[in-house]
Amino acid sequence: MKMKLPAKFYLDHRARDCGESGKIVRSTKNYVIVELDALALDDLLSDADYYASFERGSEDFIENQGVCLSARATVKAIKNQLENGE
Repeated sequence: MKMKLPAKFYLDHRARDCGESGKIVRSTKNYVIVELDALALDDLLSDADYYASFERGSEDFIENQGVCLSARATVKAIKNQLENGE
């Protein structure tokens, strides 16, 4: 399935070689359109959930603020697209 996701978290996920990440179909400065199979989607969502769970003001959040905020946007984007069947 194709999904439009925030580029910052997706590119960080790929750079960390966290597992399956799918294939970039198109990209802009702020977003990527990626082709994901079920395994890549689960892996990406799990990683995004982890970073999204860091509490604001915590040391982990402060050290990874940009990635954490992008992870939250990624979780939201994935859930919205799954709910809307996009």
